[in-house]
Amino acid sequence: MVLCADGIPEFPSGTLEYIHSGTITGTYDPASTPVFMAVVAYSNEPGTDDWYPAAWDTEHGTAKVLYGAGSALGTLDEGMYDVWVKPVTANEAPLIKSGPIRIT
Repeated sequence: MVLCADGIPEFPSGTLEYIHSGTITGTYDPASTPVFMAVVAYSNEPGTDDWYPAAWDTEHGTAKVLYGAGSALGTLDEGMYDVWVKPVTANEAPLIKSGPIRIT
């Protein structure tokens, strides 16, 4: 991942690496709160089938999902995408728009 001059993270299409969300705030316990992420076409909201199991990165306060060939998310065509996060608790499952990424 490279952070471009416009501040948007950029990933090469052939990479295999984690896409991180922005910092997640709230009272989510990474030990007991499942988290999911979606990467969808820019300016779109995720549908039911767009969510993938993700992991908490407690060191950075983010969620992360593996991107690339062989990962659950797989590969994406070149273009702009929005990253979404969904932590799931007993009472809520908020959809948090993390921000854009660019695939090159």
